[in-house]
Amino acid sequence: MRKYILQFSLLILASGCITYGNFTKSQLISVTEYQCSNKSDTLNIFFEGETIDFEYDQIGLVKVEGKRYTNDQQVLDHLKFQAWKNCADAIINVSIGSTIREQGLLFDVESDDQYASTVFTGLAVRIRKDTTFSHQNYPYTTRDTFVKTVKSELKKESDNSTAEVALSIVGLTALVIFVAAQ
Repeated sequence: MRKYILQFSLLILASGCITYGNFTKSQLISVTEYQCSNKSDTLNIFFEGETIDFEYDQIGLVKVEGKRYTNDQQVLDHLKFQAWKNCADAIINVSIGSTIREQGLLFDVESDDQYASTVFTGLAVRIRKDTTFSHQNYPYTTRDTFVKTVKSELKKESDNSTAEVALSIVGLTALVIFVAAQ
């Protein structure tokens, strides 16, 4: 009986190392295949209701859902990053909302936890630069400082995921060795 309890405990230990839902979820739904040779140094943000008096090429719909405890600025930075990495130099019709997300430990129903997440959406575009467009006319221009911030956050999330998988593999290996030794 003790053998089965130990095996079950090791299985719980190994599976309990992997979490879900604790990451910033971002996506771009492409409208067109837009190719660019270099990414913009600036990114303009135009919120819902703001006048768009310039021409642009649509790239795609961007949507970002924040992870637990992220503030609106962090989520907005991820929206900018998602658009920027897909060659956009502006996001138009940006809106804010919320959704319910879930996080917890894999295979541990008791750890499931729901939380309200900030959501930003917008249309990523490439502005057709001509005489009607000038950065001085639009106060929402931001430099690509958000790129460094978001890349750092994504690296931390990746490192955490790698550590979780490594711990699970160690736990499962220990379980297999224990079972084989019996």
